Amino acid sequence: MADPQARLRDDARLRELWHLLEPMPVWVTGGYLRDALLERPSCDIDLVVDSQGAASEAAARSLESVVGSSAHLIGRPPRAIWRLQSPDTKVDIWPLDGLSLSEDAARRDFTCNALLWRLPAGPVVDLVGGLEDIAARNLRSISPHNLREDPVRLLRAARFLAELEGFRLDAATARWLAILAPALNRAPPERIGQELLAMLRAPAAGVGLVTALRLGLFDHVAPRWSASASGRLNSLVPAACALADARRHPVPATLAVAGDAARIGLLATAWRLIDADEIAAFAWPRDLRLQAYRAASLLERFLATATAPAADRRELIFLSGQAFPAVLALAGAVAVATGLSRDPWLRWWRQWLRSGPSLVSPTPLLDGHQLMKVLDIGPGPEVGSAARDLLRAQVRGRVRSVAGAVRWLRCQPDLKTAVP
Repeated sequence: MADPQARLRDDARLRELWHLLEPMPVWVTGGYLRDALLERPSCDIDLVVDSQGAASEAAARSLESVVGSSAHLIGRPPRAIWRLQSPDTKVDIWPLDGLSLSEDAARRDFTCNALLWRLPAGPVVDLVGGLEDIAARNLRSISPHNLREDPVRLLRAARFLAELEGFRLDAATARWLAILAPALNRAPPERIGQELLAMLRAPAAGVGLVTALRLGLFDHVAPRWSASASGRLNSLVPAACALADARRHPVPATLAVAGDAARIGLLATAWRLIDADEIAAFAWPRDLRLQAYRAASLLERFLATATAPAADRRELIFLSGQAFPAVLALAGAVAVATGLSRDPWLRWWRQWLRSGPSLVSPTPLLDGHQLMKVLDIGPGPEVGSAARDLLRAQVRGRVRSVAGAVRWLRCQPDLKTAVP
């Protein structure tokens, strides 16, 4: 590997942080140092400072201007850290609080994340064999105790395998993960949600999913889990790869628009969710959850009508609403994964770009009062049902005018209409 210390010494971001923290002893650790060794970009900086209490807070406050965010405390002593996070940078400050560097390294998750590099000029301090593991692309936990203390680290192992190209799971670590999997039942769901999304965003998302499945981690993560759910998720691994890599997807543009909604939709498909609130504990934004649930709900219908006429496509776009990019992203990924043609999905996307807004929110030809007059009914759910059926007829092109809408309503056998 190239000289990491030269890159670290020349790192403008680290130099800027150091100028604000000197002369306090400060070490870079965690993913930022690991990624520097692997020549990977990173925006998550872990700093270890030789301070306690108020001194750690002062160090964090001194970085607020350069990071562009306010410092806030995460956790409780002695594990509390100070965090600063902006759109392009996250800095965590770990106070030693009387620990030695060896003790600090020993409390971390994996050896590749437990190296230390002292600002501003080094050297790299390896107290756990992390350099050797990085060179061998070996993901090794420091101890089963560390995994048990923070069960989220179990799922993080699968996420790292998805993110770190070429890494393999250490055999002993794999055994610990499988044995400790039930500990995920007591992990904070919001942190589980963060790890799941990070895994699905990673270039090798499929590797992470397969690892989590093989070790039984999903048994203690998913809101609905069974042998059939395991089989469904395993069958969706190629689709997860297509969602993570635009080169594999038939309509790459949908991935940027759909974002995480399509990825959550893949999980919702495997878990057979009843509604979007079943995964509320993961703290994913409600809009994302609703779009994901809609994508999962309409997936089979999209796959069955991939080559449908334009009228059918317009109706499905109407039913999808603003979730359409997520539905199309998920359907396209599943189609490619199951060997279906890539061609139809581009037609769907072009139709969305051409007339999506008017299909999602068509202008009603008749308002509620007019509907009640035509149907000779009073206010109630029947009015809403009739209005939606009429809108579906509009988007399919069956109704194009007010007079046509009246005629269409009077021709529906299931609707009570007024006598002409």
